[in-house]
Amino acid sequence: MTLTPLICHSKRDRPAAIAAREAIDSGLREDWWRTRHPLLDHMREEPEWNAMIGELEADISRQREWFFKHRDDPLR
Repeated sequence: MTLTPLICHSKRDRPAAIAAREAIDSGLREDWWRTRHPLLDHMREEPEWNAMIGELEADISRQREWFFKHRDDPLR
């Protein structure tokens, strides 16, 4: 995910918002940290935004948990 679709989402650009949603749903996790960018501060009160970011952070948490559980497993 790049910052551009997130900014478009924040400006109510529906096609970009759908693209951002589809990127998250398809598992794209690149640059997730940019969701904390100051340009997006005004979105923090939006329920849809918070739901989308919540899903993203929950999935990243699951991935992190899996990694720490399996990091010492032998390569197959």
